[in-house]
Amino acid sequence: MVGANTVFAENAICFLLIIVAVAQLRRKELTTNLPLENFVESFLTAIRYVRYAPGIQVVLVRNILFVLFISVIPALLPVVGLKELHLNASSLGLVFTCMGIGSMLGAVFIMPLARAKFASNSITVLANILVAVVFGLIALIRHHEFFLVAAMLVGIAWTMAASELWVAAQRAMPSWARGRMNATVIMVSQGAIALGGVIWGSSALMWGVQATLLMAAALLLVSLILLVWLSIDFTETLNVEPALVSGQTHRLIHQPQPRDGPVIISIDVKIDRRLGPTLMNLLREVRLIHLRNGTFAWRLYDDLGQINTYRLEIDVSILGRVSTTAGENDKARARDNQLGNCPPHWRKST
Repeated sequence: MVGANTVFAENAICFLLIIVAVAQLRRKELTTNLPLENFVESFLTAIRYVRYAPGIQVVLVRNILFVLFISVIPALLPVVGLKELHLNASSLGLVFTCMGIGSMLGAVFIMPLARAKFASNSITVLANILVAVVFGLIALIRHHEFFLVAAMLVGIAWTMAASELWVAAQRAMPSWARGRMNATVIMVSQGAIALGGVIWGSSALMWGVQATLLMAAALLLVSLILLVWLSIDFTETLNVEPALVSGQTHRLIHQPQPRDGPVIISIDVKIDRRLGPTLMNLLREVRLIHLRNGTFAWRLYDDLGQINTYRLEIDVSILGRVSTTAGENDKARARDNQLGNCPPHWRKST
């Protein structure tokens, strides 16, 4: 009626109104004496946390898998509507409207019922199966009404899987890293949808739209096998919040300031010899926690003079800030990695 240019202009005006509304918000600013990280430090902190957080890694892989396949919809749905069904702009807009209606129905009515009866991983599996079925329907259906129903179904499935993966990601993130991890999930998902668009578009160009949709449905069903090993159910009982400090704290001659560092924390423990294997397994998990929280060196020694006595040494910088120069840090790391420079009577343990 008014043309595509007018629609884009109206959309731009709406975004400008949103920007003005957000700019008018007055939030209470919290003052802090802690040093702020710059962009590079914040970026490296996010990479470090993902590297040493198996839970986040599972969530990211699951998001990549799902988004790679769901990218078939924005990549090929308009192609099928315009080339196969010969829809006009208004009818194609109605197709995406049905997707939106399906998303709302899924979020408001279906998800509460599904969460009451199924675990998170089961919901995502059911949603993926529904997506595969929709791929087949889109490939085979050539009636406008049924095509709208298929669009509504994919909206339901997309909401079910995406919302459950997002909730699982929030459960796997500590509060202090939530902003960075959310940015990481969004960045990875957007990258996957861009890659998926290239893959499915190229496939449709070489083998045709119908063959690509059926192939995507088959591959999606095969990928469900991976969901057995990449289950997100562990996030339902995961607790990533910092533990409360109890008991007496050490009385220090010099109280470190936020910009002081790096520091070395030493912990000496003596355990029952029967608990040796259990301790080593536990410390492997503790090592990951320390490394993703900012530790740049983590060492475990066993005492050569006393049986079943261990020393744990952790090199950290206060709030992730290291006050020494990079050269000094490199020398310290090289020195600490030499077995001959371990503390007297202590041997580095594997």
